[in-house]
Amino acid sequence: MFIAEDIDQFRALFVQRLRDMLDSGELGAFILVLANSMQDASTRAQLEARLKQVFEQHRDAYQAGELQAAPDDIQVFEQLLKTGIDDYGVWRVSRKHPWLQFFNPLRALRPARASAEVIDNIRKPFDDKAFNFNKPFLRAERLWQGELQSDDGFIFECTVLYNKFPFLPYHFILAPNAADCFQQYLHQEFHELVWSLCEQHAGALPGLGFGYNSIGACASVNHLHFQGFIYSSALPVELKQWRHNGGEVQYPMQCAVFDDIDSAWQAIRLLHLLNQPYNLLYRPGCCYVLSRKMQGSPEVYSRVAGAGWIEACGVFSEADELAIEKLTADSLRAEIHSLSAKPQTDAVL
Repeated sequence: MFIAEDIDQFRALFVQRLRDMLDSGELGAFILVLANSMQDASTRAQLEARLKQVFEQHRDAYQAGELQAAPDDIQVFEQLLKTGIDDYGVWRVSRKHPWLQFFNPLRALRPARASAEVIDNIRKPFDDKAFNFNKPFLRAERLWQGELQSDDGFIFECTVLYNKFPFLPYHFILAPNAADCFQQYLHQEFHELVWSLCEQHAGALPGLGFGYNSIGACASVNHLHFQGFIYSSALPVELKQWRHNGGEVQYPMQCAVFDDIDSAWQAIRLLHLLNQPYNLLYRPGCCYVLSRKMQGSPEVYSRVAGAGWIEACGVFSEADELAIEKLTADSLRAEIHSLSAKPQTDAVL
C-alpha cells in the first residue's frame, strides 16, 4: 500500500494529519496547514475554524515578543499579519488555453532556497548542513512512511512529507531512502520506483503523478526527492495537440514522452552525460522529459527564472490577480519557450 488503500482514505488521512499538525504549536506547521487548506473548499471548511484560532495564538505571541520559529517562518508570518488569513482563500483556476493559472498567493511567500542559485552543473555534493528531508523538525510534517517495492524488486524506505507551499491538489514530497543522503541526481532504481508507483496505484489513486527537477532545473532542495500530486485532469503538456503526443502543434519546450521505462531512462542517462538540466513528469505508463536551459541563464524570462517542472508542464501559480487578467496565452507560451534548450545531440529528444 502506498499512503492509503483508495482515494477516499487518502483524502481523509490528508486532512486528519493537517488537523493534528495544528495542535503542535509550531509556526511552520501552521503555515503548512494554511497553504494546504487552500486547495479546495472542502479541505478549507474542515480546517478553517482551527486555523483562525491558531493564527490568533501566534499573533498574540508575536506581539508579545514570545514567538519562537525559524527565520523563514517568521518572515512569512509577518506578511500574513499585514492582511490576515482570510485573503488566502481557496485557489481559483483560470485557463488560457492550453495553459493553466492557479491563483495561489501564499506560494509567493515561500523561500527560494537553491532554486535562486546560478548553476553550471547538474551534480552537486549533498550538504547535511543545508535544508534536507532528514531534519528532525520535519517529522511532524510526515504524511506517511513505509517500505515500497519497484517492479524490479528493489525495496525502498520511503518518507512522504507534505509540500509546505503546494501548487497542485494533494501535493506531497516523496523522499526515497532519505537516510542515505543521496543528492538530487537521479539513479535508475529511483526512476524505476516512481514509474512503478504510478502504474501500481493508478486505480486506487486516480490522478496520481510525480514531477522531478534536476539540479540546474530549479530543484530547491539538493536531497533526492520527487513531487507527488493527485490531479485527474490532463496537465497542458499531456494534451493530444502536441507533436510529442502525436498531434500537430510543437510544444514550446523541447519535450519527449516515453511509454516504456527503459527508453525513458536512456534519455535521462544521456542528459546526465551531457550535463543537461531537465524536468520530468511521470504519469501511469509514461514519462515526459523536458530539456531546459541551465538555471540562472540570462535568456530565461524573469517571471520563470525559478520555474520548475510544473511551469515546464504549462501550469503557473499566480500571486497577483492582475497577472491572471493581463497575461495572454501567447505570453505564457513565450515564458515556457524561454526555458527550453535543445540537447547537444538529437539522440536524446
